[in-house]
Amino acid sequence: MWTPPLLVLELVECCLAGLWLAAAFSALRIALFWDRQSGSERQVCLEKSGEFLQVLLPFTMLLSISSFFLTIYAADTISPFLTGAMCAFGVFTFTGYGIVLLSCKILLALLPGLWLVWNMVDRLTPEQPFVRKKYFCVLLLALLFFTDVAVFFLWLGEMNPDTLVSCCGDLFSSTSTFALPELLNTLERPLTLRLFLVLLLCHYGSGLWVLFRQSKLIFFSLSSLLLFPAILLIITLYISQYAFENPVHRCPFCLLQESDAVIFWLLYLLSGLIAVCGGGVSILLLRRELLVKGRAAYTFCQRLTISTLVSTILVLILMGIVIFRSNYIYD
Repeated sequence: MWTPPLLVLELVECCLAGLWLAAAFSALRIALFWDRQSGSERQVCLEKSGEFLQVLLPFTMLLSISSFFLTIYAADTISPFLTGAMCAFGVFTFTGYGIVLLSCKILLALLPGLWLVWNMVDRLTPEQPFVRKKYFCVLLLALLFFTDVAVFFLWLGEMNPDTLVSCCGDLFSSTSTFALPELLNTLERPLTLRLFLVLLLCHYGSGLWVLFRQSKLIFFSLSSLLLFPAILLIITLYISQYAFENPVHRCPFCLLQESDAVIFWLLYLLSGLIAVCGGGVSILLLRRELLVKGRAAYTFCQRLTISTLVSTILVLILMGIVIFRSNYIYD
């Protein structure tokens, strides 16, 4: 049952534990003692530690984001060893730890991305007014990571090949013991598609407003964050039917086993990118004076907005590719 991806995931988790521990130690000192006006020896050491973290934290956070996708892939490779599992769905749901682990991984994929945006906004000027606050947030992210590690090993400890687990068919079964299937079946209605279309229109409308008027940043960020679960829902409810050419089999994890699985990996990656880049636009409101007067802040806002809008277009194109390549006709 110890598949190579799972062993790699364990190695990555151990490496990340060391990296987050080192980052948390330095971040704690900066959060407690940082004083830009001071010329003391301690402040000089803290500034050196800050420059060190500017190299360490992006690498650590990007590796944490990568571990989310590696976790899903590793769970998929474990499924043949668990009785009843067809994909990662059974691997994550055979114990409550799996759902908690997946939730932690999603947070560790989105929150570090937003922190990196905040860090770039803070470094637009030499004063860096949010140094103490952003490094205090690093401590919270480190705490979340170590919670994730604890849940990960509890999840592995509960794994037993002799245990009968749920098939992904339970995801939409009316007799399932899970609450999620009933909710998903309830959401599969025209109103859901109309709301998704309205969300897309609001997203693009507010995005264009940000590009040309530098306002409505909150609305654009909120629509971008809402698009993350909305895209996942649309993929699960509708796009999966075209991928499998089956109105019953709609498992989002089984999509990653298809011949065109790369399309769905890209869809999941782009949906996260929309949430991070679009959600990060509102962080610029913390430096509104730079947004009005500073060329660097204006350019950074434009890049984030354009990246978000382009990612949304790519998501729609990929969805269209799946639909038009399918022989399935939605009822």
